[in-house]
Amino acid sequence: MQLQIGLKQSNFPELEKQLYEVSDPAHPKYGQHLSADEVEELVKPTKETSDLVYEWLGDNGIVPTSYSAAKDWITVALPIRDIERLLDTEYHVFEHKNGAKVARAPSWSLPNHLHDHIDTIQPTNSFFRARKHASQAFVDVGILSDPSIQHYPTNSGIGAVCNTSSVTPQCFETLYKTKGYKPRAAGRNKVAFTNYLGEHPLRTDGELFLKKFRPDDVSVAQKFPQLTLADGPGDAPLTAEEIASGTSKEANLDFQAIAGISYKTPVISYSTGGSPPFIPSSSTPDNSNEPYLVWVNWLLSQKSIPRTTQNRTPRLMIENTTTYLTNNIKQQQKHQNIVNKIIKYP
Repeated sequence: MQLQIGLKQSNFPELEKQLYEVSDPAHPKYGQHLSADEVEELVKPTKETSDLVYEWLGDNGIVPTSYSAAKDWITVALPIRDIERLLDTEYHVFEHKNGAKVARAPSWSLPNHLHDHIDTIQPTNSFFRARKHASQAFVDVGILSDPSIQHYPTNSGIGAVCNTSSVTPQCFETLYKTKGYKPRAAGRNKVAFTNYLGEHPLRTDGELFLKKFRPDDVSVAQKFPQLTLADGPGDAPLTAEEIASGTSKEANLDFQAIAGISYKTPVISYSTGGSPPFIPSSSTPDNSNEPYLVWVNWLLSQKSIPRTTQNRTPRLMIENTTTYLTNNIKQQQKHQNIVNKIIKYP
């Protein structure tokens, strides 16, 4: 199983401080976002932290398999029995009421001298889980009135494009008053979205959507890059089984919503492999239950990333929270929030 070790970041308070400064229109630093190198300098562990953690791993005969760009995340691949011995714990399989299963260790421990140097180790007691969301991907069924709507827009311009049961790019443009906007920095700006659980956008579906709602930009459906991480699904047609299960409706919806209102701005798709439930065993050496950290750590290793990225995050498995959702989960959230809230590149 792949174990992700989150080391204590050296200067997170300063990183958070600068987040608020560059996000405040009244602050002199507004809009002066940090570079990748500057962020890495603030979050990289101290030499003492790194030395102590590497010494602990070395004493247990463990060699890291990979690191994040700032060296604040270490990945090691170990048999379950070795992880249980390393963390003085035992993994169990927990089943949600809907039948979904996850393998977790309700409690785990570290040597005392490492308590101030390691923030989190996962997967252990985090009950984050991925779950597909309901989707209304594009289906060309004409214009439908929604009988549940009691009050339609009084503005005739908005009412003409927003009083149906499906939301269109024209509705968005009218609501946000962006109709006719011409991008001024399409060469520098990019917008991206993430896909998990076997999802990836289908070019043919995107093309049908754009022909109907964005005929001046149909070519983007065939040109936008689809990047795959950790053996994620590639740019290929769906199988009969995937079609029957509704695979890629979410990814299609994301692409259509973004491309429909982002004329001339490059779009990028990230599809990361791995899907729950992951039940550790000697015959299943790779962890397929933490695709979010895989994507986050890959993104942090890039020197240039899109200005805007939509990332669908896992939801908490609310049941079993009393015993198992401990401070370690909060620490993991703190790490992941860096990407969602702070990292922005010029």
